[in-house]
Amino acid sequence: MRMGMRRFTRLTNGFSKKLRNLEAAVGLYAAHYNLVRVHETLRCTPAMAAGLTDHIWSLAELLSAALDAPPAPVAPLTPRHDPEPIAVGLSAKQAGNLTARTLRRRGLRVIKGGLA
Repeated sequence: MRMGMRRFTRLTNGFSKKLRNLEAAVGLYAAHYNLVRVHETLRCTPAMAAGLTDHIWSLAELLSAALDAPPAPVAPLTPRHDPEPIAVGLSAKQAGNLTARTLRRRGLRVIKGGLA
């Protein structure tokens, strides 16, 4: 699959930034591979060999079936946990007992939601 789809490599402009776009591209690729493309060893499509269809689909037939299908439900985003502020210049153990106000008095910068 990776050799046939450039979306799995980030070396080109064809990579997917959003998971939903990648899912759609992989679904179309798999449908094309199984329903439209005639394989040399099978001399037919894998769907025909499995008995799922009786003819080779055209690209127009594949796209109309894909566009007529109801959209898949989108999973709700889970809320992200807001991490504790991180004091730059101190380890997590050293900054554990100090408040943001104390850190500012010592001249240390406090980053809200930052990662070490």
